[in-house]
Amino acid sequence: GQLRLALASDSVVETMLYRASEQEEFRPVTRNSFRTTVNPLGFAKGKKNHVYALSNADRDKMSLVEINAETGQETNVLFSHAESDVSPGGYSEQTGSISYAYYFTWKRERHYLNDQVRAMYEKMEEKIPGYDWRVLDKDISNKRIILNAFTDRNPGVIYYYDGDKNRLVKLTETNPKLKEHDM
Repeated sequence: GQLRLALASDSVVETMLYRASEQEEFRPVTRNSFRTTVNPLGFAKGKKNHVYALSNADRDKMSLVEINAETGQETNVLFSHAESDVSPGGYSEQTGSISYAYYFTWKRERHYLNDQVRAMYEKMEEKIPGYDWRVLDKDISNKRIILNAFTDRNPGVIYYYDGDKNRLVKLTETNPKLKEHDM
């Protein structure tokens, strides 16, 4: 609950600012230009000064990385893809963990960093075959999820998924007037 990381911009350069506690002043740790982006996602559990981020620093694609906020240096590349930018997926502010990242090739694909989340999401996908989906919200345990499932012909359906019971419940359609067979 203490503010330790911030982004500042002068419309040309974006700066990531860090302080170890609220009693200290913010200090710059990374600078981004129009060529470089470092987008912090949140702090890593058990590492007070490490943050997960998306970064294309020293590469041409966005990668999921861990950065030491004290130094601004990358300490770990969690996932990168040779052909596509990586997007954040499963970062949890409550637990300080990241369970997956996603990227697009011919469709959205996920790279899992947590085997339990992978197993649960694979069970969920079995219930909505042929649909792409994205998480809209989830509980702290990551077992109760609100998701939007969609295809190129269906604008989407909002579901509730209970991972403990492996149960998927349809809540509403995104746009029920658009009929899939007409698209």
